Amino acid sequence: MMKHSGYLTTSGAEIYYEQYGSGTPLLILHGNSQSLAVFYPFLRTFLPDFQVILMDSRGHGRSRLSVHTALHGFSTEDMADDVIALLNHLHLSSVHLLGFSDGANIGLEIACKYPERLKTLICISANASPDGLLTPLHLAAQMLHSILNLLGNLLLPVLKCSFSSASASSGSSVVSALSTPKVSLPFQKNFSVSATSAVCADKERQCHFGSIFPRIPAEQKMRIPRSVFLCHGRKFPMTQKKKPDFLTRLTHRVLRRRNLTSLLLHSPRLSARKLQTISVPVLLIAGTRDLIKPSHSRWLARQIPTSQLLLMNGGRHTSIFRTPAPYLRAILAFLHRS
Repeated sequence: MMKHSGYLTTSGAEIYYEQYGSGTPLLILHGNSQSLAVFYPFLRTFLPDFQVILMDSRGHGRSRLSVHTALHGFSTEDMADDVIALLNHLHLSSVHLLGFSDGANIGLEIACKYPERLKTLICISANASPDGLLTPLHLAAQMLHSILNLLGNLLLPVLKCSFSSASASSGSSVVSALSTPKVSLPFQKNFSVSATSAVCADKERQCHFGSIFPRIPAEQKMRIPRSVFLCHGRKFPMTQKKKPDFLTRLTHRVLRRRNLTSLLLHSPRLSARKLQTISVPVLLIAGTRDLIKPSHSRWLARQIPTSQLLLMNGGRHTSIFRTPAPYLRAILAFLHRS
C-alpha cells in the first residue's frame, strides 16, 4: 500500500516519487525511456524488509522538465543531484540504491560524488561511459540523435508559438527563454540557476522554474501558464482545459527522445580514477548478451575496489523483467549480507 507520493521541485525539473512501507530505505531507479511503474511487480519482494522509494527521473514518467532543460538537455550528474534532493526532502541520511541501466549509472555518479548517502549500491547493466555500449547501439543512437536534432530545429517555432499565445495575456517573456544561447550538452552545471518562482495561472499553483529565466528578484513573480513545464511522460499537461494540437504533442515527443538519446551518447563520463574512489559495497549485475559490453562490465568491476560482479549467462539487457527470479535472489542476498 502506498505510503506517500508527491512532487519535488529541483533545478529545472519537477520530480515525481512514491514511497511504500517502512524499514530500511531502498531507492529504486529505472532505466532510459522507462518510468517507476516498471518496478511495481517487485514491490512485494522488497516491502517486508524495506521501505521502498520509487521516482521518475527527470524527463521520464510523470516528472516534468522546464523549457530550458528540455531544450538544452541534462546529464546523469543532474539526475544524481535530483536523487540527493529527494533524499534531503524525505530526511533520509543514507539508503540502499538499486538502479537499472541509466538508473545504475546515476547510482555510480552518487557513489563517486556523495558516497555518504549510500549504504550499498546495486547496479544492473551499468556503464561508466558511452564506450561501454555495444557498437551497433551507439551508432544507432548517433543516427537517431542527428535526425531528432533536425526535427527539433524544424519544430521549435511550434513550441515558441504555443508559449507566445499562452503568455500574451500575462505579458511575460516566456518565449525569450526559448532563444537563450545553447550550452553544449550534456553539462548543465554551466547554467546560472536562480531561485525564481512563478505562480501558474491555473489554480494559483506554485511552480519552480529554476534556470528557465535569468536572475530575477524574488519579489518580481511572473504569472506564467502551466504550459511552461513540459511533461515528458504519457500525458501532456500543456493546458488543463483542452488537448494540445498534434504538432505541439509531436514537438514534445521529439524533445523528449532527443534528450534521452543524448544521455546514451554523452553520459555518464566516469573515469577510472573516479571509480576507484568508490567505498560503498557494490554489486554489479550484467548479462553476457547485454547491450553493455561484457568486457566493459569486467573492467568496471576491476576499477571499483568494493565491487563484485555477477554475469548472467545468456542474460539480456531487460532479463530482470522477463526472468526476475535469479536477479532478485542475488539482490536480496546482497542486501541481507550488507
